Amino acid sequence: MAFCSVLAAISFTLLAIGSAMPPSRLSMMIAASLLPFAVIVRCGPGWGGVFYASTGLLAFLLVPDKAYAIPYVLCFGPYALVRLMADRIGSRILGALVKLAYMNACLAAMYFITFKLLAPELPMGGLLGGVPAWALLAAAQAAFAAYDLLCSKAIRLYDARLRGSGGMRRG
Repeated sequence: MAFCSVLAAISFTLLAIGSAMPPSRLSMMIAASLLPFAVIVRCGPGWGGVFYASTGLLAFLLVPDKAYAIPYVLCFGPYALVRLMADRIGSRILGALVKLAYMNACLAAMYFITFKLLAPELPMGGLLGGVPAWALLAAAQAAFAAYDLLCSKAIRLYDARLRGSGGMRRG
């Protein structure tokens, strides 16, 4: 339990730094999103859910820029749990399709929140400089594949270190 609490504090700190320092936003979000994997590997998926709920709540309550908390709460935070479920499917192809469907659902949710709820007056084409939507979707899926690969490497590294140190592993 103390392990989860310490990682939740670190995750919140990363989100707060990302909120306060715009150039580091994406890197802090990605770093914060890797911590639930450590909780799941060490303590199990139940604690992973508690960890996600607590960090998401802390992000909405305490992070200065609430718009920055939305991607973490909707997409990056729960990805560890989604990935765990997708990896347990058994078929690598079906698991990859589940993860890709999750990413596309996150993109759709972020589009709706940004252009329909938070800032409906913003012209989407003006923000994107005339880049076609299909190109953006392809780039987002490639970025997601790279993020998923990073998650895989982080899980393997943490798991190898944990087993090498004789630590407990549940889940």
